[in-house]
Amino acid sequence: MGKKQYSPLEYPNLFFVEGGFLEPNVAGPFDVIVSNCALQHCENKLLAFENVYGLLKPRGKLLLSIPAIDNPAWKEAWRHLEMLPKWASYWEGSRPIHFLSVERYIELLKDAKFHPLNVEKIQTQDPFIDREEFLTFLIGTMTPAVPLELVRDFFNELIDEYLHLLPDALKPDGVVEARFGRIVIEAMRLD
Repeated sequence: MGKKQYSPLEYPNLFFVEGGFLEPNVAGPFDVIVSNCALQHCENKLLAFENVYGLLKPRGKLLLSIPAIDNPAWKEAWRHLEMLPKWASYWEGSRPIHFLSVERYIELLKDAKFHPLNVEKIQTQDPFIDREEFLTFLIGTMTPAVPLELVRDFFNELIDEYLHLLPDALKPDGVVEARFGRIVIEAMRLD
């Protein structure tokens, strides 16, 4: 997506590299590493931060945005669906998504030798123009343990349960507010 938005003609010094946190497939050093909505899927965040640290130039920056998923109604809706007989078997042995506190992220950054410049939780409304846009977002960004052919059904039921628990998240004009919140991190390699 970034490659489409930022033309090399306008930004000749900007390039995008896809890679993993735990086994990076790129060679640094980089001035800045940016990640959006990915770290929550990583089981070993300390190793991830150590790997990123090694890819940065001295005084290089790490910029992250991570969903906080601190909406109680959303969490309850997800737990409810996981326990329904229709869906429960898919969650047995599945890898959970790991959401941490601001304080824990700061600890991990320091353990990986980073200097945290800013780590904060931001409350958000996360409006989607309609249910279909919300559904498309969920399908594209969250990974349920259900088979691919059932993902749409799962997320539709999840949206139904969420709106049942938090009816004011559905606005009269059809806008759906997810209210996930996010944690933003800015950290620097000092050496």
